[in-house]
Amino acid sequence: MSGQLKISAVMTAPELRAWARHRGNGRAAARGYAIANALDGLSRAEAAHLAGMERQALRDAVTRYNAEGVAGLFDRPKGRRPEWLTEAEQASLAAVIFTGPKHGLACEKWGMDNTPHAEIFPICSRPRPASIPPTH
Repeated sequence: MSGQLKISAVMTAPELRAWARHRGNGRAAARGYAIANALDGLSRAEAAHLAGMERQALRDAVTRYNAEGVAGLFDRPKGRRPEWLTEAEQASLAAVIFTGPKHGLACEKWGMDNTPHAEIFPICSRPRPASIPPTH
């Protein structure tokens, strides 16, 4: 089949299986096993099926493997909302929380009701970004 996507020869099938065996990430390991199966000569559909994925998922994995090597077999980071506090503000808030109560409060009574608000509000009181909708 002339339209078939070629697989990079960066690793042999046994090397790719050994790599997949030692991964803590099951999805990356499955992609590695599927590519190793295809390198051994199985059809793409059968190689994907044995690794528990669809043929199109194997094609996507091969494309990323060819471009990035084994690093391309791991999941991409998922999108998430931007942080509300900067790293410096998060560190300040953590410092206030982890240093514990001040002003003679007992530890079991230290919480949002009893925490000196003057310590926390300067950290968290700036306006909410427009990209984060208010909670109700």
